[in-house]
Amino acid sequence: MAARGERAAGAAPAARPRRLRPRAWLADHRDAAAGSLRRLAREPLSSLMTLAVIGIALALPAGLHVLLANAQAVTGGWRGEARISLFL
Repeated sequence: MAARGERAAGAAPAARPRRLRPRAWLADHRDAAAGSLRRLAREPLSSLMTLAVIGIALALPAGLHVLLANAQAVTGGWRGEARISLFL
C-alpha cells in the first residue's frame, strides 16, 4: 500500500475529454467483441459446447414454465373433489 501522498503503482486511467468518452467506450466494446469472436472461431468445439450448455440452461426453465402453464390450463376447472354421475 502506498504511503500518504504517494501514488500506488499500477495502471492509471487514460485522461480523455468528456466529449470523447462515449466514442472511446464504443471502441473498447467493439475491440472486446472482436476479440471474443476471434477466440470463438479459434476453438469451435469448445465454443459449440459452451453455447449448448447456455442453450440448455435457458431452455430448461422456459420448458418448465410452459409445462406448468399447460398443466394449470388443463386442471383449471378441476375442483379436486370426487364426483360421480349415475344415469338409470
